Amino acid sequence: SQFDADHQPEGVLIMSGPDILTGHTIQGATLADLAPTILHLLQLPTIEPMDGRVLREALKTITPSSFTI
Repeated sequence: SQFDADHQPEGVLIMSGPDILTGHTIQGATLADLAPTILHLLQLPTIEPMDGRVLREALKTITPSSFTI
């Protein structure tokens, strides 16, 4: 088969928008970090327990809107 399903944990994360810092490299981000980060950007709460974290190092400002239910 031309597809071997040998998945690697490394990947590429590209973020863009008015609240995102430019020209930064984020180390250690995982797929689980996307949901909390997107919820934060939408000013919505995360729900405990939720895997992942807000990728604060990618954001221009951290607002108090990042709260947990």
